[in-house]
Amino acid sequence: MHSTCDEMLATRTMANALKNKPRKNERFGYHFVQSFSPDDHLTPEQVHEIGLKTMKEYLGSSAEFIIASHTDKDHLHNHIVLNATDPLTLNKFQQSKNDLERLKEISDNISKEYGCKIIVRPEQKLGNFHKNYLVYLAKNSYRKEIKNKLEFLMNHSHTWEDFKEKARALNLKVDDTKKYTTYLLEGSEQTKKIRDRSLKNDKFLKENLKERIEKNTIGYSVEEVVKLWNDKESIQEKGQEKEIEILLEHWQVTKETEKDLVVTIDTAFDNEATIKIPARCVDKLENGQYT
Repeated sequence: MHSTCDEMLATRTMANALKNKPRKNERFGYHFVQSFSPDDHLTPEQVHEIGLKTMKEYLGSSAEFIIASHTDKDHLHNHIVLNATDPLTLNKFQQSKNDLERLKEISDNISKEYGCKIIVRPEQKLGNFHKNYLVYLAKNSYRKEIKNKLEFLMNHSHTWEDFKEKARALNLKVDDTKKYTTYLLEGSEQTKKIRDRSLKNDKFLKENLKERIEKNTIGYSVEEVVKLWNDKESIQEKGQEKEIEILLEHWQVTKETEKDLVVTIDTAFDNEATIKIPARCVDKLENGQYT
């Protein structure tokens, strides 16, 4: 592994000496992940073969890359790191969206030869993508709205019973009669109650909400709370507040703390930027992904 990395760095050093000057925040490589379903029943050797065949067909002989086949999870997967410097031309590797789609197609075709399940992707037409994305947001936006209402109610209630009464007035049903407290946003796409712990933020747990509410010194009536909430929603609508929702794999997350999720992204001109996403905006899924 170390010798391979040394070879890649030597390629980059040669390219910088003969063709390019080192740039600030220069990209050293590209990272791809190739995952397989447990139902594929592949051996680690087969998974590695698929990765090797995929990269050779995609890049030919003009590339340096490392494949690490991981067997630590039920779904076997390859981590592939590609040297950003071409060892033959000494030029920087460039990957367009079309190139990435071609890589996916090559991976799918080779995986089919091994009897693997292939993810069916929607057509990448703007209209279809927009429609599918809106459906996805509609199904998942209730979590965000529940969090927003809980955040608002914890600042405008003075007892737990008062909190539940005002939640009902905002169409949020709170059920604390069983072991776990659950929330249901009535009139939304939500069909099943969601546990407080599933909101992935400790401040929304019943005991923490009660402790926070008891610190409030200003009292509000139910009518006042409804008006304040409607006013808040109206201001946001006028300001055309927009949201985006993305799905992150565990390997895309640089750091996870109680306060935020740190993600490093690629920007224009081979630069990188770090984004901190507040924990209240993050849901960790059972499969290890984040929304």
